[in-house]
Amino acid sequence: MFDTLLTATPHIKSGRLRLVAAATAARLEAYPDTPTIAEAGLAGFDGASWFCLLVPAKTPPAIVERLSRDLAHIVREPAVRAKLVEQGAEPVGGTPDELAAFIRTEQAKWGAVVREAGIKPD
Repeated sequence: MFDTLLTATPHIKSGRLRLVAAATAARLEAYPDTPTIAEAGLAGFDGASWFCLLVPAKTPPAIVERLSRDLAHIVREPAVRAKLVEQGAEPVGGTPDELAAFIRTEQAKWGAVVREAGIKPD
């Protein structure tokens, strides 16, 4: 099954669930001995889940920049970073432009999957 590490980690740590491979492009910091799906044989696979903070489109740029800067600082705080990694997250802080570029890349990648699979909305 595919699951987020946030919900799977307690079960992995208890021994009730075994992590076979990571769906991320790179190995997970919390599980460095676990290969990625790409390393296990499905070249190019990257199906990582991700989370970000979004604001309404008309939010003033100064507020967007401040939120971005403060959030990037927070996720780099050693205690916060350690807790996020412990829960299976790979904390990243970036600029609004970097996030926008990442989202465009994800939209293109998953849009191609949807089109190739012939998935249609209900």
